[in-house]
Amino acid sequence: MNRRVVWTRSGTPADVLTVIEEPEPEAPVHGQVLIRATVFPVHPGDLLGLDALPTTAAEPVPIGVEATGLVEAIGPDTRVAPASRSAAV
Repeated sequence: MNRRVVWTRSGTPADVLTVIEEPEPEAPVHGQVLIRATVFPVHPGDLLGLDALPTTAAEPVPIGVEATGLVEAIGPDTRVAPASRSAAV
């Protein structure tokens, strides 16, 4: 099960943020890598804009811009550079 925190209108975080469930992603194709997010923090700075945005969104918009995860699958013939064990994605 995939879950993410999203907003569709401006306002205070407690009033406008919601968790939605999404289907599992499809297998990656050539040139793609599937990364399973293990941590996706929402910082105070991410929340500041919610009350200031004078708009609504037609589609749910994810909150937060940073994540850490693990490579779960690599598309066929996709070249990836090796990373250290502690590398963030």
